[in-house]
Amino acid sequence: MIAPDEVITAFYHASNQHDAVAVSQLYLPQGWHEEAALGKCKTGQQAVRQGLSAFFRLLPDAQWQINARVNSADNVLVFYRLLGHAVQAEQPAKPLVIEGVHLFILSPEGIIGVRDYWDLAQFKQQMAA
Repeated sequence: MIAPDEVITAFYHASNQHDAVAVSQLYLPQGWHEEAALGKCKTGQQAVRQGLSAFFRLLPDAQWQINARVNSADNVLVFYRLLGHAVQAEQPAKPLVIEGVHLFILSPEGIIGVRDYWDLAQFKQQMAA
């Protein structure tokens, strides 16, 4: 049994260390991570791990800062700021600052799912700058 506080702390610690394996292991075997802005969902620990690995290649210095947190039964909302530099072939790194919200759906065994909400237009604007 994992306490919600422990899961959230472990999630952001591993994410800020760019440890896709450790993050993915916090999810249940059929856990999922949904990128609401993109309308895409990764299901299963391997898919979550692969998605995070690709994300860390795009933002190799990504760091999440927790701005606020709301616990509600088995759900936790985390308001975050994501900082980093997007790296794409043949282009200089672009600084990014994205405000977002993670909605964690938890069970005593780990993460059932995470919905990640952030502004796609804001992301595209920063990538184009």
